[in-house]
Amino acid sequence: MAKSKISTNYITIAGWMREDLDLKGVELIIYAIIYGFSQIQNSTETFNGSLAYLCEWTGASRSTVIRALNSLVEKKLIIKTSQEIKGMIYNQYRVNFDTQENIGGWCQNDTSSVKMIPNNIYTNNNDNNKDNSMGCQNDTSSVKMIPPYKEIVDYLNLKAGTNYRSTSKDTQAHIRARWNEGYTLDDFKRVIDNKVEEWISVEKMVQYLRPRTLFSTNFESYLNKPKKKSNDGIVSVKADPDSDKNKVVKVFE
Repeated sequence: MAKSKISTNYITIAGWMREDLDLKGVELIIYAIIYGFSQIQNSTETFNGSLAYLCEWTGASRSTVIRALNSLVEKKLIIKTSQEIKGMIYNQYRVNFDTQENIGGWCQNDTSSVKMIPNNIYTNNNDNNKDNSMGCQNDTSSVKMIPPYKEIVDYLNLKAGTNYRSTSKDTQAHIRARWNEGYTLDDFKRVIDNKVEEWISVEKMVQYLRPRTLFSTNFESYLNKPKKKSNDGIVSVKADPDSDKNKVVKVFE
């Protein structure tokens, strides 16, 4: 019986991959393989092996491997790049070190003082590319991380005493629009904190502590606008946050 491509190779699964990243199953194995190829930060090394190779390692189907790769991209644990060669799209993957540093600080970029995780899968990289089905014309879509709708809306309900649903299509549309502009979960929470503090005690403004207003196109101004308040308690606020008209409201503390 002929030996498979992986019969003489091995991969190393580190404890932090399971505990800190909460990976398991197919995603865990695939991440460990990709990490083996790109564990040196600022290196140009990437995993550009075939889907067949990943299927062989994981014992999973092609569709399962593709879902796992997309999931790792969505979680921002790996970075996907694509290159067109003679009409074919070839995908490459490498570890996202920025996410690693944010999670636990165990990512190492000084290899002079760190023992790298051992592996011998480098030796098989060229062989894996001979049948590189990782490059396929129907796998060209860019993947974006799904916005944390529930966490954002739950935070708003907690701070404002409201009862909005994270499953609302209108609410999700406003959150998704801002998320796709590059705003983060912390930005959403900061906007909620800013506007709750400013509007919660103003009778005519409290009604605007709602997703369609807070997460509208005014989001950036809500995020960055400094609080302007004089010693006598006068605050300049918008009569209607969805318009450009302002008025002065007296706030009693």
